[in-house]
Amino acid sequence: MKFYHPTSSINVSVWALQSSYWCSGYDGGGMQVGIPNTNKYSTATTVNWTNLATYTGSTNSNYGISGTFTLPAQTTAAVLMCNTFYYWTSGYNTYLWDENTSYYNMQGTFPPNYWIGPDMRMTMAAWTYDDITNNNYTSTIDSYSVWNRAATLYGDR
Repeated sequence: MKFYHPTSSINVSVWALQSSYWCSGYDGGGMQVGIPNTNKYSTATTVNWTNLATYTGSTNSNYGISGTFTLPAQTTAAVLMCNTFYYWTSGYNTYLWDENTSYYNMQGTFPPNYWIGPDMRMTMAAWTYDDITNNNYTSTIDSYSVWNRAATLYGDR
């Protein structure tokens, strides 16, 4: 999402519904936000990732999570979710599963006339990103490259 206001910051709230399969306390889910160190795609060199919400529980379920963060003026943030599948067995050796990762209350996240909206340039840059030279798969250290890719593909903002 991008906050288009030229000078001020805004507090943004995000709501999500996720599924989880609980197994010895190791499964669950979470929602994170990444905010780059600059408001220009081409000059991003780091992204600060913050955990907005997590869930671990003792039951298999779908659950709601939410979080709030401050988005600086003219800056694009990435809000990501990850979770485990919720699965169960039924009679006749049937295994069923439910995977739910969805945002809701979008009118609360993107209220009318508040200078905030989806950043489709970043969405497309992330969707087409394929950095095969990145061998650092266990870290978010190179996530700023998606912002740089948006500048390369669509121009700087």
